Amino acid sequence: MLFNLHKPNLQAITVLLEAFLEQEYQSRGMAGLSIALVSGQECIWSQGFGFADVEQEIKASPETVYRIASLTKPFTVTMLMQLRDAGKLHLDEPVERVIPELKTLKSPLHAHVPITFRHLASHYSGLPRELPEAFTYQEEQQAVRFSSVDEMLVSLKQVELLAPPMAQQHYSNLGFALLGLALERIAGEPYTQYIVRHILQPLGMQSSGFEPIESLGKEMQERIARPYAAGLRPTTPTQVNALHPASGLFSTVEDMVRFIAFLFHDGQQAERQILQESSIREMCSPLFIDPTWQNATGMSWEFSHVQNETILGHSGRLFGYSADMRFIPNLQLGLVVLTNTYEQDTKNLAYTLLEMILPVFKYLFTGRDTAEVEPQEPETPRPMLQAWQCYEGHYQCEALAQSADVLVKENRLISRLVDIESELVPTTEEHVFRVEGGPVEDLFAQFELDEQGKAHIVKALGFTFVRTEVMS
Repeated sequence: MLFNLHKPNLQAITVLLEAFLEQEYQSRGMAGLSIALVSGQECIWSQGFGFADVEQEIKASPETVYRIASLTKPFTVTMLMQLRDAGKLHLDEPVERVIPELKTLKSPLHAHVPITFRHLASHYSGLPRELPEAFTYQEEQQAVRFSSVDEMLVSLKQVELLAPPMAQQHYSNLGFALLGLALERIAGEPYTQYIVRHILQPLGMQSSGFEPIESLGKEMQERIARPYAAGLRPTTPTQVNALHPASGLFSTVEDMVRFIAFLFHDGQQAERQILQESSIREMCSPLFIDPTWQNATGMSWEFSHVQNETILGHSGRLFGYSADMRFIPNLQLGLVVLTNTYEQDTKNLAYTLLEMILPVFKYLFTGRDTAEVEPQEPETPRPMLQAWQCYEGHYQCEALAQSADVLVKENRLISRLVDIESELVPTTEEHVFRVEGGPVEDLFAQFELDEQGKAHIVKALGFTFVRTEVMS
């Protein structure tokens, strides 16, 4: 576990996350799970849960290598913006300039509307999600094989646009495969080689790379998580071929938070300008807003809101793996979740985690208190011992699978969580206490009393602890 204590009370976040995720990965049927949090330029916490290989009992860790599937797409857009900044292309020029085969596409319109780089990067090209025969199972290699570049180009003759460019959003892996091919031809360098040389290596992402697996080096190969289907059934490996720009990258959570940190740092890394600051802002700006004004899309990113904060992110799934990455530019806070189990809703998990940590993070790092109450410390003396006895008891939180004790001890009201004691300091708000010391320092606990005047629940960090017994 990596745990960087910017402030001692940051431990509050990780205590809760560890307890929650230890239970969550099992209840969701995941083989293994790795997660990392980034704040500004630092990975402040990373942890592994479960197994990278169930049969061999190899535990998952922050160094476990996963296929990140569609989380590859933001790297392809970074390449796009680098080449644009170098003057080698324009976002709104037709891609058929470098892929003439696009002229063979069937269109629902009589008039031919060229597909641009911006259309491909934002999923507004009108292209379908995949080719008609996107992949096959290779008995000899016992692997799922996606089409090669040559096979993809030949198959374009069978492809019909679902809508004219710019008319509707249609998520398209095919579109990103074509985008990567066009960028490769413009750069005069193989796509995978370009990404490694111009993005991964400058960012220090030493545990990231592409197929063939043999090219990743023995040490990294040994850290690749074994892929599993539902029910923890081992699944076959995948050869992505033409889909490298859409789904081909392998990485770790700690490498991925380096990428998020790069987005927070105006495109710089170790004094080297990998991408212009204006291009970072352009990458991270919405292009199309849905009719509800709640969500939007940009160049590879999807936009949403949690607790009045704008969230950017992307999900990924590919046979045996699921992944998600979310970040909040305004707070310079981000997280990455990777698992070696297919058909997992890692997006839902990422949002659940954000809901948990955002109130804490805002309070600890920005001074913005998002609690329902805004108590202040009293200037009057503390209440008498008898007045606190109504709070004493053993409390249980099912969501966290954690318990806490509240008791009066040495003329102080004490909470005991994870075998660590904290003092509950009264505030001017009735039944509200500031937590002082221990894993959840400088946060607030709010008790609710029943008809008999005894506390039956206490709320803290967005969780509810229910009293199950009275302290003896």
